[in-house]
Parts: sequence; C-alpha cells; structure tokens
Amino acid sequence: MRLPRHDWLFATLTLLAGAPVWAAQQNASFEVKQQRIADPAPTVRVPQGDTLVLELRSDAPMDLHLHGYDLQLALKAGTPGRLQLQAQVLGRYPLAAHGKGHHHAPALLYVEVVPR
Repeated sequence: MRLPRHDWLFATLTLLAGAPVWAAQQNASFEVKQQRIADPAPTVRVPQGDTLVLELRSDAPMDLHLHGYDLQLALKAGTPGRLQLQAQVLGRYPLAAHGKGHHHAPALLYVEVVPR
C-alpha cells in the first residue's frame, strides 16, 4: 500500500521530531584587566548539551573557579587560558577569581545554561 503524499510528509516529520539534536560548540573570549571583564559582569548563554569553550587572558596571574561545575583555571599574565565545559546542568554559574586576595571577589562573568 502506498501512502498519499500528505501522509508520507506527516510520517517523515514525525520521525524527524524524535531525532537527536547534535550538540554544538560555542566559543567566547574575554580580556581580564584589573581583575574585571566589565561592569556589570557579562553573561554567556549556552544551550544545554552544548560545549562551551571560554578563552581568557589576564593582565595579572589569577586562579579562576567556575562555581557549580567546579572547574578551575590558573591564568598567567598575558598568556591565554582555556576553560571547557559540557553544559549539562541548567542554571546560572559565576566565574570568579580565587586565591590570595580574591576570597570575596565579584564574578568576572556568568555562564547561563539554558534549555535547548
């Protein structure tokens, strides 16, 4: 039995609706000057399931921590550093400086994982 054209199209679209969505990679680069990126701190939004690669360069050495994902990055002055994460958990997460003199530093930026 042959399906009428409109039934074939409906069946194809129904099958495609259940097809997996391929994850993408998003890149963002920032310059840290005097322990800040901007005021207010920028927000990088990434769809859940995607990979986010942050490239950061600082005018001074600093240890960074992405809260919620517990990722750390030690930046050397003038040398770019990369922080990569699989955006799995929905929410808004601050990237902050840690270490000597940075215990209560404000967030440099926020990573916001949003539903796909």
